[in-house]
Amino acid sequence: MTHAVRTCLIGPYGLITVACTYAFAIIFPIVTAFFLAFSVLEDSGYLPRLAVICESQLPRYGIEREGGVADGAGTGCDTMATLTARIMETPRNVCW
Repeated sequence: MTHAVRTCLIGPYGLITVACTYAFAIIFPIVTAFFLAFSVLEDSGYLPRLAVICESQLPRYGIEREGGVADGAGTGCDTMATLTARIMETPRNVCW
């Protein structure tokens, strides 16, 4: 492997170095914190109560049931909205 290729891949600003740094220093802690907070809300019983409260208000804006969680998460981070939207039960992603 030549010096130029090695520098581009694993140098201080190399592709692998930057990708690993971003994954472990930025994205992993955010995703972990979100799912920990989400599990606390769900286990405490607050999330179902919030769903009942919001169920009458959200259809006005075209948001149905679990979509409120994805919409709320999406206001802060698109990654969280994508992850929560993927676990929603819709006819397109339910495995029969």
